Amino acid sequence: MRVARTIAVLATALAMVTAACSSDGGNPIFTGGSSEGTGDGPFGVSSGSEDTGPGEGIGGQGDSPDESGDGIGFEDLGSASSRPLPLREGLGTFNNYEWHMEFSTVGPTADERMDLITDWSHNNDPESNFSRTATTQTGPDFETPESTTQEVYAVEGDTCQFDGEDWTFTGATDQQREVLDVAERLFDFTIVPENPVEIGQETVAGIPATHYRYSVAGFGAESGALVTANDMDYWVANDTGVLLKYTMVVESRSGPTSDPEAEVYLVEASAELMSANVVVPISLPEGCLAEKAASES
Repeated sequence: MRVARTIAVLATALAMVTAACSSDGGNPIFTGGSSEGTGDGPFGVSSGSEDTGPGEGIGGQGDSPDESGDGIGFEDLGSASSRPLPLREGLGTFNNYEWHMEFSTVGPTADERMDLITDWSHNNDPESNFSRTATTQTGPDFETPESTTQEVYAVEGDTCQFDGEDWTFTGATDQQREVLDVAERLFDFTIVPENPVEIGQETVAGIPATHYRYSVAGFGAESGALVTANDMDYWVANDTGVLLKYTMVVESRSGPTSDPEAEVYLVEASAELMSANVVVPISLPEGCLAEKAASES
């Protein structure tokens, strides 16, 4: 289950990065700026202020292409127009949104499996966030399927977490909010497509988009495994460069399909914007309100 656990950690980290609720209940993408800009710092895989090229570090100040700090638009990406904006930066252009993500891994045997499903929502006004992550794992390390669920609500500064059994209420201090604000501004998720091919024009969540497809070069070369799937598709909003949808299927085998002893590793992923600029009702549940009342008594 080493591969499954590794993917589970990566997927959970991605969910946390993207759905992270800012300490004051604000937009997790732009805790230091407006929904039209990119805040005071860069959002990309690098955390410095230097210009790291198209799609990385976009929206920072200093040496970035846009000295105003308001970020650059999709039309400014030039030859790299097929590369979408970092995920959280792109989602931050919406006042409200719902996002859905799924990860699955299988291998090296068919009974070793991990499934992760994440949903998150955001509203600018009132400032509120919600995320739910459910994980199920099976395999020789588990006598029965192991399932975990975590829900996080953040509404105008109040944050509650639910682990499937108990509620935890948190009222962050100004110092805690400041630290979280800095941490959230330094990380984002960026896909780096290799020689993508344009498939056509489609619509995702009512937004006109361009559909691209690519494969990972050199997959299987190091291990010598037989590659039976290597397909990545993604959809980019035509007017903004926001990543609207992404699917991935990769699979490799240590032997031919006729070999029942061959190790098989399969990873499937999908992510999609479900709605944009439509108010998503988010409120603190009764269990959370009870914990808040108890903490204030």
